[in-house]
Amino acid sequence: MALTSVPQQFRNLARLPQIVRVLFKYGFGDVASRIGVDSALHKLKTRVFNVDPRFTALTTEQRIKLALEELGPTFVKLGQVMATRPDLIPMSLIVELRELQDKVKPFDTSGIRALIEAEIGRPVDEVFSEFDEQPLAAASIA
Repeated sequence: MALTSVPQQFRNLARLPQIVRVLFKYGFGDVASRIGVDSALHKLKTRVFNVDPRFTALTTEQRIKLALEELGPTFVKLGQVMATRPDLIPMSLIVELRELQDKVKPFDTSGIRALIEAEIGRPVDEVFSEFDEQPLAAASIA
């Protein structure tokens, strides 16, 4: 492992509890258990939450879409790609995931400049000739 990837590994590890909390919140704790991350979180002394009762009446497909939205742009993009694969994904889920292509909630852009600068390790103005903080579209990470 390159020394420069160590900080990235720590960021990935820090993101894991958030992902697992969202899985539990929307009733997918069994997924966390099946991939073994719930036991890893117990070792890290991270509290795992139970299902949020507000979401128990929703369909599985609706809960998947909401979880992807809450987890952010990378997961939204995953949902968008999944929506194009009727050969792999049930149509009931595709219908729900298609909403991620044009009805996704906008990403909070208030700290986006600081986030990008932290990721690239330099001020945005040194790297880009122009930087518009207004998103092009809510369902796009382009």
